[in-house]
Amino acid sequence: MTAAELPFYTAEEVAKHNSESDCWVIYRGGVYAFPEEFIMSSHPGGPVLLDAAGKDGTILFDDGPHGDSAREVLLHFRIGTLKKD
Repeated sequence: MTAAELPFYTAEEVAKHNSESDCWVIYRGGVYAFPEEFIMSSHPGGPVLLDAAGKDGTILFDDGPHGDSAREVLLHFRIGTLKKD
């Protein structure tokens, strides 16, 4: 499925997914869902990802030590696109 075919979500919908077991994050207009296993076991920064749970994590991601490989990993977690208000 391409990004154009993914569903749209509002910021209010994303905000409801703000926990370790249900973590959605906005990044550059995309909506990403991170499973608990990734947050706690695979994410190199560990649970720091939860700081962006339910919110726009663009600045947090861009200010962090993320390279091209991290951006590649992000693609696997994209579930939608942020709906503009």
